[in-house]
Amino acid sequence: MAKKKIKAVLTNHVFELRNIQVAEETTAFSADIFVDGQRIGYCTNSGKGEGNFPMVSNDYRPLIEEIEAEATQHFHKCELNGKTYYFKYTMDFLIGMMVDAAYYKNKSVYKL
Repeated sequence: MAKKKIKAVLTNHVFELRNIQVAEETTAFSADIFVDGQRIGYCTNSGKGEGNFPMVSNDYRPLIEEIEAEATQHFHKCELNGKTYYFKYTMDFLIGMMVDAAYYKNKSVYKL
Protein backbone atom coordinates (compact mmCIF):
# COMPACT_ATOMS: atom_id res chain seq x y z
CA MET A 1 0.00 0.00 0.00
CA ALA A 2 1.46 3.37 -1.06
CA LYS A 3 1.81 6.06 1.57
CA LYS A 4 0.05 9.32 0.77
CA LYS A 5 0.48 12.92 1.82
CA ILE A 6 -1.66 16.05 1.69
CA LYS A 7 -1.40 19.65 2.79
CA ALA A 8 -3.83 22.37 3.78
CA VAL A 9 -2.57 25.91 3.24
CA LEU A 10 -3.91 28.17 5.95
CA THR A 11 -3.33 31.90 6.39
CA ASN A 12 -0.26 31.59 8.60
CA HIS A 13 0.82 27.95 8.27
CA VAL A 14 0.98 24.93 6.02
CA PHE A 15 -0.57 21.95 7.84
CA GLU A 16 0.41 18.58 6.34
CA LEU A 17 -0.29 14.93 6.87
CA ARG A 18 2.48 12.74 5.49
CA ASN A 19 3.02 9.00 5.38
CA ILE A 20 -0.72 8.41 5.54
CA GLN A 21 -1.47 4.71 5.76
CA VAL A 22 -5.06 3.47 5.77
CA ALA A 23 -5.92 -0.12 6.73
CA GLU A 24 -7.81 -2.03 4.07
CA GLU A 25 -11.61 -2.12 4.49
CA THR A 26 -11.61 0.01 7.66
CA THR A 27 -11.33 3.65 8.65
CA ALA A 28 -8.15 2.97 10.66
CA PHE A 29 -5.16 5.10 9.68
CA SER A 30 -1.92 6.64 10.84
CA ALA A 31 -0.09 9.75 9.62
CA ASP A 32 2.76 12.06 10.56
CA ILE A 33 1.87 15.71 11.20
CA PHE A 34 4.03 18.48 9.75
CA VAL A 35 3.59 22.22 10.15
CA ASP A 36 5.58 24.53 7.90
CA GLY A 37 7.74 21.58 6.84
CA GLN A 38 8.66 20.45 10.38
CA ARG A 39 7.42 17.17 11.87
CA ILE A 40 5.61 17.98 15.10
CA GLY A 41 3.78 14.74 15.85
CA TYR A 42 1.41 12.13 14.50
CA CYS A 43 -2.22 11.04 14.52
CA THR A 44 -3.90 7.66 14.44
CA ASN A 45 -7.38 6.23 14.38
CA SER A 46 -8.03 2.56 15.14
CA GLY A 47 -11.30 2.59 13.17
CA LYS A 48 -13.39 1.93 16.28
CA GLY A 49 -15.13 5.29 16.58
CA GLU A 50 -12.58 7.49 18.30
CA GLY A 51 -11.52 10.90 17.01
CA ASN A 52 -8.59 11.92 14.84
CA PHE A 53 -6.64 13.91 17.39
CA PRO A 54 -3.02 14.99 16.95
CA MET A 55 -0.39 13.59 19.29
CA VAL A 56 2.14 16.37 19.84
CA SER A 57 4.42 17.41 22.69
CA ASN A 58 3.37 20.30 24.91
CA ASP A 59 5.86 22.49 23.02
CA TYR A 60 3.66 22.26 19.89
CA ARG A 61 0.25 22.40 21.59
CA PRO A 62 -0.09 26.22 21.07
CA LEU A 63 0.69 25.77 17.37
CA ILE A 64 -1.98 23.07 16.97
CA GLU A 65 -4.46 25.27 18.84
CA GLU A 66 -3.64 28.18 16.49
CA ILE A 67 -4.24 25.98 13.45
CA GLU A 68 -7.50 24.67 14.86
CA ALA A 69 -8.67 28.21 15.67
CA GLU A 70 -8.13 29.17 12.05
CA ALA A 71 -9.81 26.00 10.77
CA THR A 72 -12.93 26.73 12.84
CA GLN A 73 -13.44 29.88 10.76
CA HIS A 74 -14.29 27.63 7.79
CA PHE A 75 -17.32 25.47 7.06
CA HIS A 76 -17.62 22.30 4.97
CA LYS A 77 -20.65 22.30 2.67
CA CYS A 78 -22.56 19.04 2.28
CA GLU A 79 -25.74 18.41 0.32
CA LEU A 80 -28.00 15.52 1.26
CA ASN A 81 -31.55 14.75 0.12
CA GLY A 82 -31.94 18.20 -1.44
CA LYS A 83 -30.85 20.02 1.72
CA THR A 84 -27.59 21.88 2.30
CA TYR A 85 -25.68 21.45 5.56
CA TYR A 86 -22.57 23.24 6.78
CA PHE A 87 -20.16 21.60 9.21
CA LYS A 88 -17.74 23.73 11.18
CA TYR A 89 -14.17 22.47 11.03
CA THR A 90 -12.45 21.15 14.13
CA MET A 91 -9.01 19.54 14.20
CA ASP A 92 -10.70 16.12 14.31
CA PHE A 93 -12.85 16.92 11.25
CA LEU A 94 -9.96 18.54 9.34
CA ILE A 95 -7.70 15.52 9.80
CA GLY A 96 -10.48 13.13 8.78
CA MET A 97 -11.33 15.12 5.66
CA MET A 98 -7.66 15.39 4.69
CA VAL A 99 -7.12 11.62 5.05
CA ASP A 100 -10.22 11.00 2.95
CA ALA A 101 -9.11 13.46 0.24
CA ALA A 102 -5.56 12.09 0.09
CA TYR A 103 -6.24 8.41 0.30
CA TYR A 104 -9.55 7.94 -1.48
CA LYS A 105 -9.57 10.91 -3.87
CA ASN A 106 -5.79 11.14 -4.63
CA LYS A 107 -5.59 14.84 -3.79
CA SER A 108 -2.37 16.45 -2.64
CA VAL A 109 -3.87 19.76 -1.46
CA TYR A 110 -6.95 20.14 0.71
CA LYS A 111 -8.91 23.40 0.46
CA LEU A 112 -11.00 24.49 3.39
